[in-house]
Amino acid sequence: MSLFDVSEDFELKEKIKLAVDAIIENISKSNKTTEIYKPVDEGDIDRVEIPVPERTISPEYNNSPDSEIGIVTEIVEYMISSDSIRIEEYMSFDIHRQYFHLDESIEEPDRDQKREAYIELLKRVAASAVKYAGSYEIDQNDFNRAYAETVFPSEEIPTMQRYVSPLVNFRSSESFELYSNIHLDGYQWDDRIEKIEITPPNIYEIASIYTTHNWDLLSDSGIHEADLDYCVRIKAITRPSFVTEAEITKAVVTALRLFKLYKVVDYGKTYAQQKGPLYYRNFCFDPVGSSPSDYVNQTPRPTEDYVLSADEIPAFQEFWEAHAEVLLTDSNDIFSEPIRRYRGTFQKQSYEDVVVDSVIGMESTILKDLGTQNSILFRLKLRSYELIGEEVRFSKDDLWNLIDNIYFSRSEIVHGGKSLEEIIEDHRFEQIDGKEPSPRQFANLCQSVLALIIREYLTVYNQSETNITEKNKQLDNEIISED
Repeated sequence: MSLFDVSEDFELKEKIKLAVDAIIENISKSNKTTEIYKPVDEGDIDRVEIPVPERTISPEYNNSPDSEIGIVTEIVEYMISSDSIRIEEYMSFDIHRQYFHLDESIEEPDRDQKREAYIELLKRVAASAVKYAGSYEIDQNDFNRAYAETVFPSEEIPTMQRYVSPLVNFRSSESFELYSNIHLDGYQWDDRIEKIEITPPNIYEIASIYTTHNWDLLSDSGIHEADLDYCVRIKAITRPSFVTEAEITKAVVTALRLFKLYKVVDYGKTYAQQKGPLYYRNFCFDPVGSSPSDYVNQTPRPTEDYVLSADEIPAFQEFWEAHAEVLLTDSNDIFSEPIRRYRGTFQKQSYEDVVVDSVIGMESTILKDLGTQNSILFRLKLRSYELIGEEVRFSKDDLWNLIDNIYFSRSEIVHGGKSLEEIIEDHRFEQIDGKEPSPRQFANLCQSVLALIIREYLTVYNQSETNITEKNKQLDNEIISED
């Protein structure tokens, strides 16, 4: 059955149409508008004004002297006397109670309560119709859609949602899809992820982002026009929610960072766009809203784009499929702390905070369950070389010097209150590859060492389900056997 066939009472529907027309005629006199963006010819985007839908539900109609409101009052009285929408039958559904503005303690509404409930319902139909029309001139199709979704709403049927998150500082040779059959344990909504892809946003999505988050304000979130070149696009069968989709974007970006070290990629807000295109906006998707942004003007700041070549895309797709669920599930007891610390290094405003978070991340992995009887720094050096010695781009001595510098600088920052610049200027750093790094270079190295450590533990866990503690025992045994 079509959604528009849910009511057999066409006389009621016609009466409601009369009331909605009267309400819209009444409110159109206020001429309240808002600005939206829509695609136009040749790929351009125009800024246009449309009515503010919420304004159609704000006036107090009972006290209005306008003549057209008499029609609304008459139709409401008809609805009450005929009980045509059977309000009592809706009492068991929270969503209907919400639409009718009925308190939970009301088991059977009286006449005045019904009158207020029906007036509120008519206002909502009018607001919805104006939204679909994009003007105060609604047609029958606009009314039909508004009538179906408002008079007979459903709280059980999820809808297809599209979520778009701009990628900052990212370029790719082509669009590509990512594994999406992810087990979303621990999340609020039982979403079904249909598709995850990294792709340039289309003109409709860009217009929707402009509309959702006024373009003049986008720079305040760190997002600039160039950063809309690529995005993470997620399609999901879901109730409206940003929880899962924003976390998926965060996990995808974490995977990109771990996959290709020494490069920086970031992301903006997650913008939700419903499946139903609004025709007055040239089929631009309806902007539902946006998630809070984790983006900051991060330290270390990027010096060049993160570029994923065509040859690298299949390897990254495999990397994402292998580690997606661990990166997504913050409740994962094994990796949640080091991954959280690693992500945190990209949200810090100072190099000192990057160093401290990196060391905490190292301690939660390579020093996990070490005990108090061991030399922390010495064990950190031994295990680090055994774990990532073949992955780093310098010698064993340089790796040990780097670990010395990392732990020494952490102590000076936390206990001595020194800046990283002061620590380096004291010439107390062990030289790495024959030279001392700058503060930015050193912060980058801290991030990269932590990323290498996390990546190695993830690989082992994916291959054999060996957790961090078990892998550390293996590292110790290998160190002993080599001695």
